[in-house]
Amino acid sequence: MSDTDLSTSWLAGWFESRGSISIRSREVPAGRKKQRGVWRQDQVTVSFRGPENLLVAIKRRFGGAVNHPRRGRTSLTWSSGGSSAESLLRAVLPYVRLRREEIEAALAFREIMHKPRGIGVSGDLARRREALRDTVRAARIKNKM
Repeated sequence: MSDTDLSTSWLAGWFESRGSISIRSREVPAGRKKQRGVWRQDQVTVSFRGPENLLVAIKRRFGGAVNHPRRGRTSLTWSSGGSSAESLLRAVLPYVRLRREEIEAALAFREIMHKPRGIGVSGDLARRREALRDTVRAARIKNKM
């Protein structure tokens, strides 16, 4: 499958049926001796399964990685975080119907995720992040039914 064969509207339909969005958080130890404690690192991750030729075409167009099946699984997975995930979500957004709320919440989270260096997350921003994270989770559950 070439990049020209990969229409955005078709990809949006594939994503609605087989895609996954998650907001992952992890705590990362501070890197300098003067800094103590841990930093919270958030990432919006997008992934889905499919045939190798489709996933390779997506990788060429948006970046990300094609991952081989883990133990007990049979299908390949494309996954990405950061700007590659954001590019894919922005590309399919005009064509999605069922997962629009989930994609919009993930993109909104990504917009407020980055803050200037040295500035902590305020209570309002932390509450907004959690509300968006909850929206993505709730939309994912709703769409599985």
